[in-house]
Amino acid sequence: MARTITVKGTGAIDAKADYITITLQLNTVRQTYQSTMQASDRRVQALQQALAGIGFKKEDLKTIRFSIDTKTEHFKDPDGLIRSVMTGYEIDTKLTLSFDFEPARLAKTLAVISACGANPELSIAFTVKNPEAVKRALLSQVSRDAAAKAQALCCSAGGRLGNLMSIEYNWGEIVIRSNTSFEYPSACTSYIAESPSPAEFTPEDIHLSDTAVFVWEIK
Repeated sequence: MARTITVKGTGAIDAKADYITITLQLNTVRQTYQSTMQASDRRVQALQQALAGIGFKKEDLKTIRFSIDTKTEHFKDPDGLIRSVMTGYEIDTKLTLSFDFEPARLAKTLAVISACGANPELSIAFTVKNPEAVKRALLSQVSRDAAAKAQALCCSAGGRLGNLMSIEYNWGEIVIRSNTSFEYPSACTSYIAESPSPAEFTPEDIHLSDTAVFVWEIK
């Protein structure tokens, strides 16, 4: 039976946040289906037109969720039974807008969104434009770390590494996102257009780490 050595490789890297995603939540409620659809469409079109005015294309504003549901209210009838009645319709729309991170451009984008009248809920994430390159760099560091550890252990024991026999890796999703918090509740949107966010700030670097288990043959 071949002798083996099992080593856990670890890696950690910092990535500079160079990309931004703004998530916009629109919740529209009206009494009829048609009026709800029309009101929802007007809000989305207002966003599209406002963003077009600062150089974005219509397709840059992407829909990631669109749901329609009925609104109901519950009441107790004279017999004491709980009844429900439909009072209208509700459309929940979630949109995203992503672009290269520039503080001044972010400030201008928030200003036009806030001034257009759509009144979305906003959340902002700072990430990287090429996440796959960051993941590959992290995995390369994990592999190099494991190989160096295995080589050092074998040399100290008077042996040498043979063929790599297996790798155990958890293929869970690696979340590449800065911890920088940048939130605007809807109650504040009326002020953003008048006083855009500061033009100069730097998001915290993105800290990533990962591990994998390697098994080599020992010769």
